[in-house]
Amino acid sequence: MVGRIGLHTVRASLPPALELGQLGVGQSMLLVQIDDADDDALDALHLAIAEAFVALGRVTFLEDVERPTLGTLWRKLWSPGHHRSDGAEWTPEEHGTRHRRIVLRSAFGAAGAVGAAPVELGLTSTTRPEVALRLFEFSGWFQGAQLVLLSAAAAPGVDDRFICTLAAEKNWSVLDALPAEDQISAAAFPGVDGALMGVIALGNTDAQAIADALTGRFTAYGLPWQVHPPAETLSRYGHALTQGA
Repeated sequence: MVGRIGLHTVRASLPPALELGQLGVGQSMLLVQIDDADDDALDALHLAIAEAFVALGRVTFLEDVERPTLGTLWRKLWSPGHHRSDGAEWTPEEHGTRHRRIVLRSAFGAAGAVGAAPVELGLTSTTRPEVALRLFEFSGWFQGAQLVLLSAAAAPGVDDRFICTLAAEKNWSVLDALPAEDQISAAAFPGVDGALMGVIALGNTDAQAIADALTGRFTAYGLPWQVHPPAETLSRYGHALTQGA
């Protein structure tokens, strides 16, 4: 059984320790509480979220090209100043899925620290829920390093530097400034070691539509869910909202 799934719409400054990022003016974040589940329920919950995301748009997310070593420090890797691209483009669409690669090197590379070698990451963009499910398998999920974008386009037109900067700074206001052809309808990011997921409705996207898509799939899989006040959920993790919700 799932202990508790909380759905909350927050219009406030979230505590930095939650690692869910900064909200822009007028943006709201839906908090999805995804801990307190046994293995079977967690698998069903991940699939339900993947299916809900695909129902809302094309899903683009980060993947491992190779499993990182124990010495890879994700928070140090997310450094725009140490980003470089190998010029890789999106692959042609195949079975509703496209791929491309990003290359990063550690911010400690000059010091010769562990993890100084370049790290290659994959970007996957898909309309298939069984592929979108892999967003939870990314090694950075529990370090708050996953980035999920929902869009109507064949693949987001944002460049590698933009993606890496967004993953590093988690400043969601920059998404509203994208050109119309590159608009992202929603973005998601894990926090509190994967225990929470924030989903931000962008542009004209209705936050309630996101909540309805998620709860509809939760119900379909027999997963119990409840709507809790944001303060109640955040207090579970030792935090409070810094301004009104």
